[in-house]
Amino acid sequence: MVRGWGLILCAGAAMAQGQSGGIPDLRMGRQFYLGHCAQCHGPEGEGGRGVNLTTGQYRLSRTDDDLLRVIQGGVPGTEMPPSRLPVSDIRRVVEYVRSLGAAGAQEKAAGDAAAGAVVYGRLGCSGCHVVAGKGGSLGPSLDSIGLRRSLKFLRESLVTPEAFVAKAYVGASAVTRTGERVTGVRLNEDDYSLQIRDAREKVHSFSKAKLETFRRLDSSLMPAYGKLPAVDLENLIAYLSSLRAAGE
Repeated sequence: MVRGWGLILCAGAAMAQGQSGGIPDLRMGRQFYLGHCAQCHGPEGEGGRGVNLTTGQYRLSRTDDDLLRVIQGGVPGTEMPPSRLPVSDIRRVVEYVRSLGAAGAQEKAAGDAAAGAVVYGRLGCSGCHVVAGKGGSLGPSLDSIGLRRSLKFLRESLVTPEAFVAKAYVGASAVTRTGERVTGVRLNEDDYSLQIRDAREKVHSFSKAKLETFRRLDSSLMPAYGKLPAVDLENLIAYLSSLRAAGE
């Protein structure tokens, strides 16, 4: 009888470990993550449509409870939806996400960030992107891009920008009946009207009935930099990775 009770106690201890933390929870957390999060955040948390989770620093989540609330409720105005998982399973995902941050925080760019800042200026990137309050708004702010995106994602965004275009920066092109052509970010569109913000940040509002043509652009408005000299590309990636403003 004592031996039998010992087996029961051991089994109970193993179940408790799976419920209160440890390797079993990490394994379960990984399974939930792969099934519910990896499509946007990458199988190893490297980022994609969703933010990079390997930095260990998250704009909206300084504590585990913060992270749980973000996963549970989603982020309004973004592509992050609320989770349908029970709280106990979300806690396992939180534990696994924290493990990704601990493992990936040492990712370092090969290039020179200071030299990359020069490349950034030479290419005119500030015409479309904001850094430290300066720049245009045709593209997303880059203040915290080093926290939000992995080196792999930054490289892909520069070389093949059409691989991922955030919904807020989908382009549109319109031609009026007088021959005026306007291309830029599609701000709003309904059955009757279209609003576009151009590269000079001027907002154009059109009645569709008065347009010759209008279309949503499948490609990115950002030029591809795949032919940039390798050293310049590496330095530019290093510069972007160094942008880690705490408030973003």
